[in-house]
Amino acid sequence: MSETPQAGRLPVAARRRGIRGWVGLRGRHLGAAAFLMNRVSGLLLVGYLYLHLGVLFLLTRGPGSWSSVVALFKNPYFRGLESLLILAILVHALNGLRLALVGSGVGVSHQKVLFVAAMSVTAVLIAAAAIAMFTVG
Repeated sequence: MSETPQAGRLPVAARRRGIRGWVGLRGRHLGAAAFLMNRVSGLLLVGYLYLHLGVLFLLTRGPGSWSSVVALFKNPYFRGLESLLILAILVHALNGLRLALVGSGVGVSHQKVLFVAAMSVTAVLIAAAAIAMFTVG
């Protein structure tokens, strides 16, 4: 007897695959994971763009709103979110550069090395940015 999926439940085979199966990476190469990272970071940055436009609209309400927004920007939780924003920007930019190089035929045989280099540079830059953000008053 075959198992029929119920509403809201995945078939048994899909449940066994875990997160790698859910995102379509089961049995795929590193390039597929890097491509997915680029897509997700791009979507996060588009979401941030709309949030940023909303904050800019709030600033049109006068000097009182400006001071409240500045107070929000100094909040440690907000700085943590800004660190995540910088991480998304770096991942998207450096991984996108790697994808552009590989897509144009440069370094196709060195995809893994380029990915590790891009993510290493990302780690160093995000660490430096986070240290600078949390140590400056």
